[in-house]
Amino acid sequence: MKKSALYLSSIFVLSALAFANGPKWDYEGKNSPEHWGKISKEFSTCATGRLQSPVNINDFAQTKSPDKIIFSYKGTPKLEINDGRTIRVEYDKGGYVDVDGHRYYLKQFHFHSPAENLLKNKQYPLEMHLVNEDKDGHLMVVSIWFKEGKDNKILNPVWKVMPKKTGEKVKVSNVDLAKLIPNKIHFFHYNGSLTTPPCTEGVSWFILKEPLEISKDQIKKFQQTIKEPNNRPIQPLNGRKIIQED
Repeated sequence: MKKSALYLSSIFVLSALAFANGPKWDYEGKNSPEHWGKISKEFSTCATGRLQSPVNINDFAQTKSPDKIIFSYKGTPKLEINDGRTIRVEYDKGGYVDVDGHRYYLKQFHFHSPAENLLKNKQYPLEMHLVNEDKDGHLMVVSIWFKEGKDNKILNPVWKVMPKKTGEKVKVSNVDLAKLIPNKIHFFHYNGSLTTPPCTEGVSWFILKEPLEISKDQIKKFQQTIKEPNNRPIQPLNGRKIIQED
């Protein structure tokens, strides 16, 4: 295993643990995103990194020779957790995504409201991040935007048992993630970072182009549970290219 991949995988685990055990960070006040890089040495990349997420997808290169992506999400979630900053659903065996034959295994998914990544300055009310990891520890995030509309029945099992208190963990089942993925996949792709401390870079992002629907009541319930906006501000591209597969 390469040292860089091992480091990234370890950071992924530490980032999840940092909610409860690491240096304190938040989305508002003295520990808000503009201060993350100064909270501790391990968060320094939040300030010094050049390939940070989220981004505003404004200009992009069109491609007719896209990466071939095959989704095989399945399995029952292990736990649904309110960690104080988001609702996170974790998996032991949640299936996988193949990108040009390279396999990433689903580890967890979570939500941000309002959305973190923007599309031509447009901000959707909710964004879902499905975090996947390959056997060497490299991370790939599949992002799904949600617009206000009909009740999202696929996510209803998550919303039905959504834990209200920070640190609370519950069992969740009957979440068929495969039904969230369209038959014809169009996406934006860029290289970025974790959007929470320690903001580690080397994360491959695939954002599904077409937003799904979720109801106003579902959005409201998530926002009332988390109690504050949990989106990191837009980060500069610094010369990066965003690719659109159409």
